[in-house]
Order: sequence, then C-alpha cells, then structure tokens
Amino acid sequence: MQDGKGTDYVPLKTFLARRLFPDRAFLLFYDIGDGLTFGSPEMQKKFFEWLEIYDEVEHTNFRQQGPPVNSSASRRCCAGSSCAWARTRSGRASR
Repeated sequence: MQDGKGTDYVPLKTFLARRLFPDRAFLLFYDIGDGLTFGSPEMQKKFFEWLEIYDEVEHTNFRQQGPPVNSSASRRCCAGSSCAWARTRSGRASR
C-alpha cells in the first residue's frame, strides 16, 4: 500500500479492508484453514449481536452451538463448521 512515504506490503486481508472496502459495516473472510474471520474485532462483536437476534426470531441456538453441519440452515446462516464458533469455543481470536 502506498502512504506517501513509500510502498508497504501488507497481508491481503489488510489490503482488502483498508483499500477496497474501507466503508463496509461488515467485512467477512472465509478460507479453509481459518474458516470465517472478520475484518475487525468490532465487526465480530456486531455479528454476534445480530446472531443473537437471529436466534430469537428463528428459534435457533447458533450463537451458542454454531450452525448444524450439512443442513440448509448452515448454508443460510454461516459458512460451515470451521467458522467463528469453533474458534470462539476453542479460544482462538479473530484476525
């Protein structure tokens, strides 16, 4: 990224968050190794606040248990079993 002083090389997620999508309210990334990650800790917090409301409206428990594996509900709500819930339950922080 260029900042007037020169060019710095940053991770792809940082580049996407700062240069291509700086004004997005939510920015989520998915890859097989990390699962679902968020653009910032604040985005992750807002997502889980939204998910709590979703659980109340849809009578689910995704915020606590994560999405079911191999069901249409998991495709509607999240990217699958290796997403943020697994990292939250295991103590891995969002990047």
